[in-house]
Amino acid sequence: MGKAKVSAIIGVAAAGLLAGAGIAAADGISIADCNTLNLPVQIDFENYPRVVNGTRYDDVQHFNGADIGEHFEGQTLVNYDNFDVLDTFASAPLQLRAGEPGKNLSVEAHGPRQNTLYGLGPVGFEHKNGSGEGAISILFWADQQAFGAVFEMEMAYAGSPPAGEVRLIFFSRDARLLGDIHLTGAGRTKACFQSSGAGIAGVTITNTDAQGISVDDISFDRVLVVG
Repeated sequence: MGKAKVSAIIGVAAAGLLAGAGIAAADGISIADCNTLNLPVQIDFENYPRVVNGTRYDDVQHFNGADIGEHFEGQTLVNYDNFDVLDTFASAPLQLRAGEPGKNLSVEAHGPRQNTLYGLGPVGFEHKNGSGEGAISILFWADQQAFGAVFEMEMAYAGSPPAGEVRLIFFSRDARLLGDIHLTGAGRTKACFQSSGAGIAGVTITNTDAQGISVDDISFDRVLVVG
């Protein structure tokens, strides 16, 4: 990969860090009130083994209505300060890809009765700081007008590191960029997003949170019916 390309992608990440608290505007995609949306389909990872230190999964994971991996075909992935950074360009039609072995996904027990999903970052699953810094990408079977998820971020307390960001990039089925949203928050944060135009076919999730993030309770409203 050329140095100019890498610099451009890192520039995007740096711009996100300077965007300030809250949400950066996105054409066609807006933050929505989760309580007013009807998002009956939910992926909660509770059917995975409950393992305290997590179990790694090197392949794309398949669910009812969506598949989850690392990135989309055509996206460029770089390591920025041991976090995955993805650009906003993907190949059409949108196709999901797994990360390298040990750098894709893991599911980890979170408390006594809950599992949650982690993206495995550049340093990999075997390292303590490898879970939570990696990219997570979701490809929906049917286009969605709304989507939500729970993000577990760094807790805010006296002397804690500055809040990082969660970045969500939204794509249509033909890989057009629909929106690029930056979130800040602390602890367990639920957020929902709505498209005012084209349906959401896929979304990538990256972050710059000091401890990395996990994602849970992914919700949406349409499942493609086959047959």
